[in-house]
Amino acid sequence: MAALPEQPASSGRTGGPPRVLALALSLPDRLPVLVLALGLAALASVLAGQFRPWVVLPLAVLLAGASWRLVPTPPPASKAHLAASAAVSALAVAWTALGLRSVAEYVVVNRDPGFLTLQALWLTDHRAAPVPVGAAEVAAAAASAASAGTEAFWLQDGALHAQGNKMLPALLAVQGWVGGERAVLGGNVVIGAVALLALFAAARRFAGPLWALVPTAALALRACRC
Repeated sequence: MAALPEQPASSGRTGGPPRVLALALSLPDRLPVLVLALGLAALASVLAGQFRPWVVLPLAVLLAGASWRLVPTPPPASKAHLAASAAVSALAVAWTALGLRSVAEYVVVNRDPGFLTLQALWLTDHRAAPVPVGAAEVAAAAASAASAGTEAFWLQDGALHAQGNKMLPALLAVQGWVGGERAVLGGNVVIGAVALLALFAAARRFAGPLWALVPTAALALRACRC
């Protein structure tokens, strides 16, 4: 009776790339989801008037854990995918470094993104978005003379409210917890770098890893102000 071929011992792997390589290859897919989890946690905390690190960060961890398995599986660890991932990572780091050198410090109160930056600076040290201005009557009298320059804010119940959603200011304020005013001013650059990775992650699904570098580099050059 012929002997059956010996089966190799199970290594616990499913044929995919090693864990470290898989994590590296999945970063363009995973980082935007992690930023979204942080943004949702920050947004909910601001709306609840409890924008604090010990509220935002645990909630963000819970959301990240809940979405961990929803991220697409990493691509195979081929030379093309590894080379493209290394290239887009270098591009994102270089783009961030150059962008941080030219961060604007001139903030216009009534224009994007100036009023969002101002709200982020406020949220860095406060747990709610409305900015108290004292008695409503006094503030209304002062604002009436300068209403043309305050389109981004409205006055209600003695507090200034910025228009629009609070997710971006909240994300910038989270960075302000770490690096202060400079981190808030440069926060858009960091978020932009994550957006470049997200574009690359989507493009490589349709055009392959190397061709995905083309639209990513084009967007980086278009958005670069260095």
